[in-house]
Amino acid sequence: MYIAPPVALLQLLPIPRTHKGGGLGVVVTYILLVKSEIIRRQGYLVEEHEITTSDQYILCLIRLYTKQSRKVVLLQHGLLDSSHAWVMNLKNQSLGYILADYGYDVWLGNSRGNTYSKKHKHLDSSQKEYWDFSWQEMSGYDFPATIRYIISVTKVKQLSYIGFSQVKNTQICLYKRKLQIISKKLNEQFQWLILRLCVLVKHLTSIIHVSC
Repeated sequence: MYIAPPVALLQLLPIPRTHKGGGLGVVVTYILLVKSEIIRRQGYLVEEHEITTSDQYILCLIRLYTKQSRKVVLLQHGLLDSSHAWVMNLKNQSLGYILADYGYDVWLGNSRGNTYSKKHKHLDSSQKEYWDFSWQEMSGYDFPATIRYIISVTKVKQLSYIGFSQVKNTQICLYKRKLQIISKKLNEQFQWLILRLCVLVKHLTSIIHVSC
């Protein structure tokens, strides 16, 4: 099954001629609504959850499901991205919707510092101290907190994970021991699917290199 890349939204989204400001305005509107409203408009049940990591970062989780949803899956975005990566195309081209239609209870993760996870118990995202983290903190704090929370809410015995790019792939190697401890402690079984790997960005020549 072909799943179009997220950028395809700019080409695939219907653009009403009557929209004030032109077609681009429609696209921007959908992107801003993607946190939950765009999912709801597609006919799915949606919830927004906030979890706090042990180092006090507050993360946003989006839950996407139907009344028939049973199996649980976590989708984690890649580098410089957010949960919108999984739902910003048409229904038959967005993995979040596709999995929900197949009966999955879909959870969309958001790593610290992205558009939807910029909160902290004591720091503001405008402070330099807030941004004093790396891929290791995302793996060591964000990922375990996300897994524990989803399991506590859903009470499932098995959790599937799909991720690409960034540390969400490398964490399986870097924190294999910690993940095994989590799995053993909670008596859970994990299924992993890695779509693409991104480890180093030193060869980038654009301004994105600074952002990374």
